[in-house]
Amino acid sequence: MKDQIERFDAAIRTLIRVFKVSEKRLPQIEGDFPRNTLDLEIVSYLDRFPASRAKDIGEQLSLKPTTIQSSIDRLSKRGLVLRDESSQKGRAVALSLSDEGRALLKSIRAQNYSNCVEMLSVLSEAERAEFVDYMHRIASQIDSQN
Repeated sequence: MKDQIERFDAAIRTLIRVFKVSEKRLPQIEGDFPRNTLDLEIVSYLDRFPASRAKDIGEQLSLKPTTIQSSIDRLSKRGLVLRDESSQKGRAVALSLSDEGRALLKSIRAQNYSNCVEMLSVLSEAERAEFVDYMHRIASQIDSQN
């Protein structure tokens, strides 16, 4: 199993390097958008759940309030996340994506789709189906433990 783990780790690192680190593959709209997984998760969350509170996002992502707040501040300064101060109940502020935030997310998702097409294209149809089933099973199991 040690050999399998080492090969799996090497493969994952290669895919991350090629598809997440290499500037050649970034959508143009990203410009200087940092490849920060947390920021991307927050943008994705707000796309699914507009008018969320920072506390809700932190609970969903299992992160401390200070970590979430730093990321939201960064995204807000970039104009990707809007704060609805009028919805304040105490200190809770409703957060949503700006038009620029939605455009960025759309671009990133399009690039991710292209990356997945490229990765899966090296497999036969049967291998793809099996691989996707295994990946879904692994992701679901790990997510349920989180």
